Amino acid sequence: MPELSGDQQFQKVLAIAENQLKRKQIQVRFGPQGKMRFIIDEASLRPVLAESGVDDATFREIFHSEIGPLLEAIVRGVPEQYIENAPRFDEEPSKRAGRKEVLRKRSELVRQRLVDNG
Repeated sequence: MPELSGDQQFQKVLAIAENQLKRKQIQVRFGPQGKMRFIIDEASLRPVLAESGVDDATFREIFHSEIGPLLEAIVRGVPEQYIENAPRFDEEPSKRAGRKEVLRKRSELVRQRLVDNG
């Protein structure tokens, strides 16, 4: 995850993911080693993306590099460990602290909207 997405884009993708999960148009599967996999109903996603103004590549990038890993960390009970060890390229301490704070806030949003609400 080189850079975090903007807050507005993250919120839009999270709202789409929440809606698709509720409608069972994104399914969560666990592989043999317990790794989470997401199966996305492509046909139902296209019109939702078109209506939201989020392009397919942006949705997938944010979903697979930010929302999915946060969701998996929450389900496993290790969100703080994920936040501390999240891949990053900016090693400046000031940027690292800001990044961790953003991830903590987003982790709570993912928990509220995809775990607790589901």
